[in-house]
Amino acid sequence: MTGSEWLDRARRDLDNARLLVEAGGNDAAVSRAYYAAFYAAKAALNCLGHDPSTHGGVHSAFGRYVLKEGGGSPTAGRALNRLFDRRTRADYTTASLTEADARDAIDRARVVVDA
Repeated sequence: MTGSEWLDRARRDLDNARLLVEAGGNDAAVSRAYYAAFYAAKAALNCLGHDPSTHGGVHSAFGRYVLKEGGGSPTAGRALNRLFDRRTRADYTTASLTEADARDAIDRARVVVDA
């Protein structure tokens, strides 16, 4: 996929996260919010000629090439990392996340997508 295709996917997932939280699907909304940020990070990396294939690889490369070397906002890096933690909780534990958690995840994802 190209950088613009990854960014389009990121925006779709951000829209889906908004719909999910409105329908009461807080855990699913958090997961989609994370993936919106993840795909936006992949878009940025793709534009810089990098194509890591794992979550850890994307996080690491995003921190190095987009934030440190590219002068990107550290806020975006913190948001991506926080979203990964929340997505892990949403997808792999029995704990239910609240609407406030989901809305916060959407706000954090928007930071990464907009960056």
